[in-house]
Amino acid sequence: MPGSASTLSRYIVWREYAGARPIVGILADFPEIQILRREDSDAVVVMMTEASAQKVRRAHPGLHVERDIAHRRVGGFAR
Repeated sequence: MPGSASTLSRYIVWREYAGARPIVGILADFPEIQILRREDSDAVVVMMTEASAQKVRRAHPGLHVERDIAHRRVGGFAR
């Protein structure tokens, strides 16, 4: 069922300001998340469930976690 908590969807995870720890390192704490692309240490494209997205949002409120419905481009890479 589309949009269910167990359906994998494409998300963009980013932050506005550089942090001490790269986003890839932060997301490594969530083994259920598949990293598809990364432009730099502050923006990545991932596959995850809505439940995982909520876990990331709660654990790291400084990160922006957005569902990538339109497959937007960031830094020349399609997300």
